[in-house]
Amino acid sequence: MAKSQVGQDPEFCAAITVLNRAVELDSESRYQQALVRYQEGIDLLLQVWKGIQDHTKRCYLREKITHYMDRAEDIKKYLDQVKEDGKYHKQIKIEENATGFGYESLFGRFSLGYCDFDLRPCLETTVDIFHNKHTQKI
Repeated sequence: MAKSQVGQDPEFCAAITVLNRAVELDSESRYQQALVRYQEGIDLLLQVWKGIQDHTKRCYLREKITHYMDRAEDIKKYLDQVKEDGKYHKQIKIEENATGFGYESLFGRFSLGYCDFDLRPCLETTVDIFHNKHTQKI
């Protein structure tokens, strides 16, 4: 859609920029970031849609919004499934000298496990980390 179809609306330009970034992140399989951008872009497009009086333009924008919403919902379902399967990896960035990132706050939802049935001297340590919902309490 050309800018002239909805005027020089800065919200429309911002929405297009954000949604283009969402599509780019989506194509790079960076789904969590893409989902956030899709949501932001959809919100901006909805604001533009509310301000448009022309029926044809409103219909066109509604189609675009629906398209992006469908894709965002697909990504959300995929991410939920990945999280449910325990395959989701989340990277936490901790700035230098930051506080409030103790083991309990970072790993509270995980169980740490170790296993050495031979009781031999420890030459190395292997730590397995499991999400609590995938373990049973004994």
